[in-house]
Amino acid sequence: MKLLHYCKVLLFSLPLNILVHNKNKLYITPQHTRTNRLLCECELYTPIYDDDPEMKKVLHDFDRQTSQRFKEYNERMQEKLKKCKEQCDKDIQKIILKDKIEKQMVDKFSALETNIDSNDIPTCICKKTLADKVEKSCLKCTQNLGGIVTPSSVVLGGIAELGLSAWKTTALKVAIEAAKEAGAAKGLAKVQAMGFANFFEGMKSGFCIKELDIKLLKAVFIQQKRENFTKLAHSIYVQYNNKCGLAVAKNSYHTCNFGKALKCTELCSQANCSNEATIADGVNKILSTAKSAAANETANVIASETAAIEATKKGAIETTCMNCHTAIIASIVAIVIIVMVMVIIYLILR
Repeated sequence: MKLLHYCKVLLFSLPLNILVHNKNKLYITPQHTRTNRLLCECELYTPIYDDDPEMKKVLHDFDRQTSQRFKEYNERMQEKLKKCKEQCDKDIQKIILKDKIEKQMVDKFSALETNIDSNDIPTCICKKTLADKVEKSCLKCTQNLGGIVTPSSVVLGGIAELGLSAWKTTALKVAIEAAKEAGAAKGLAKVQAMGFANFFEGMKSGFCIKELDIKLLKAVFIQQKRENFTKLAHSIYVQYNNKCGLAVAKNSYHTCNFGKALKCTELCSQANCSNEATIADGVNKILSTAKSAAANETANVIASETAAIEATKKGAIETTCMNCHTAIIASIVAIVIIVMVMVIIYLILR
């Protein structure tokens, strides 16, 4: 046994000796151990702003505002609680008073006799029930009509009269302004027609011409342009040459007499006497005379036309006011008649 044991020891020691003495070949690789720092080792909940003055100021302001708001909230709650308590006290008092009244009424009604016969009711009430109802209804109607409708009708009539008077004053002012404008326009048109008539007669008498172009004369009178004067003078000059030439006897036509009006010589054939410029000058003089004569009558014509239009408008306004007055009076009379009829009916039923 010992021999066997020794053999085992020798056999096992041999490889150990080999491993120990062979230092060049390493069969086991060394591993590096890492040093890890865990999060649980850090102080996470340690305050870091305890010594910061700004943070202390912010915290102080927050605490102050919060306490102030809580204080205001408590004051409001106290006030609301006080109001609620007062209301509850009032309700309790009302309930107590109501209970007392009900108890007193029950006590009083219990003391009354419940055996009431039809004979206990007065006979006059049963007999006059219908009459009393009719009388009361008629009396109410009469009171309403006499005490409310009649004064209200008078008041409404006065209001209507006042409104009608104000409308009449305003309408007259508006009518006068409109009459002035219409009278001025109509008067100017009438004066213009009068001036044109004077101009037409002046042309006929000044130049002794019966055949005149009305459109051309109106253009000369209204527009007064140089080209219109030239056209009119040329037209008269053409008529003069056709009727008062050298071969025509002197003063054989009325056209030949316009030379005297223009202060020319008696001979109609002279060139200096009857040129277009001289005729245009004569037309301008006649036109100026007609315009001045019409201008003198402008104010009188406008005044007369304005007065006529104003009188017409005033008459229309007066007629309208009279119709309104009649309607108001008729309404008041109708209301008074209705009131009188109701009073008579009440007296008859009474």
